[in-house]
Amino acid sequence: MTLKATPISDCINAIQNGKPVLSIDDTNDKNPSPHIIAAGHFANQELLKDIQQLSQSETLISISTQISKQLGLDRDFNHKPIDSPYLELNSSSKTTIQTLTKDIHRLNNNKLPENGVKLVEARHMGVLKRAGHAEAGIDCSRLGGFQEIAIISRCETHDKKNLTTKDIESLVHDHNLPILSIKELIHYRNMSEHYVKLIKKETITTQFGDFTKHTYEDTLNHKYHYALCLGEDFSKEQAVNVRVHSECLTGDLFGSLRCDCGPQLDAAMIYIQEQNQGIILYMRQEGRGIGLNNKVKAYKLQETGLDTVEANNILGFKADLRDYGVGAQILQDLGIEKLNLLTNNPRKIVGLEGYNLKIERRIPIHINPNNYNSNYLSTKKDKLGHLIN
Repeated sequence: MTLKATPISDCINAIQNGKPVLSIDDTNDKNPSPHIIAAGHFANQELLKDIQQLSQSETLISISTQISKQLGLDRDFNHKPIDSPYLELNSSSKTTIQTLTKDIHRLNNNKLPENGVKLVEARHMGVLKRAGHAEAGIDCSRLGGFQEIAIISRCETHDKKNLTTKDIESLVHDHNLPILSIKELIHYRNMSEHYVKLIKKETITTQFGDFTKHTYEDTLNHKYHYALCLGEDFSKEQAVNVRVHSECLTGDLFGSLRCDCGPQLDAAMIYIQEQNQGIILYMRQEGRGIGLNNKVKAYKLQETGLDTVEANNILGFKADLRDYGVGAQILQDLGIEKLNLLTNNPRKIVGLEGYNLKIERRIPIHINPNNYNSNYLSTKKDKLGHLIN
């Protein structure tokens, strides 16, 4: 995309003034999927009409998980078909701009809609959990000081095709629309919100030697992450050896041969002991962020011949949903500014450098493939860009 994003503060200002904003998913290289978003607080017939004319498609209402629970809709969302992007209430009712306006006003007053309306439940933690337009709308409404209710509408051509870059540029120019970059919104939130909390630290003796274990709580997601440190009071001038390791129950604990997670963790701990300095950052984001249950489902799909990326896509997930913002905040809390990163994944370098951490060098982790994970490693190399020799 050649479009220049509007500063996040200006986008939030537009939302605060009841203006629509063009949201771009620039975390997705294939399709930016532009959406019009606006705060539900300002819902009126004129605004909804403008949004529909800009987008040329139907209007959805995004609500937070908290509002979903308050209205008793959380179970309905949990049981809706996985391939349906929204929950449709009162589908027998005719939806008009007038009835939609009334329904949004009811939502703003913590009441269930009475007419036909299509609701999207944004993920808890917003764009920090999922880089989506529903989440972007909720985040912008909250940052603007309003309830977590947003109006969202996917931009299409008159014949329901995706917009080209030229189409998007014309739309922005003709209607003077601010451009919200979801990637920059993620960065903005990670840089402006501090949400990790040190719970305790203690010495832990392992087969690889002694470490000081720091337990951190992610206060947004209520998960606990661990930093195993060798060496205290790290110098800001010295590059610290760091392995950011995402939890893998099957590989780390059960010794599964289907992946290389356990051997990578062992190799990193050995390296840090040999160097007598470093940190193992153990992040509770199983299955590249999709969770254990979905990882098991992905394993089942892989038994039919799909690779790990294809299986994730079938389940409705991107190839990699890991969040590096939490890990970056933990490293910053430990006083780290420079690091040598133990990884085969160049995306981790980009992910961490976005949070004012300087990667001095990448230290590869060499793991010999076996008969069970050779295809998995090939997929990581060919589709996820891992630097595996």
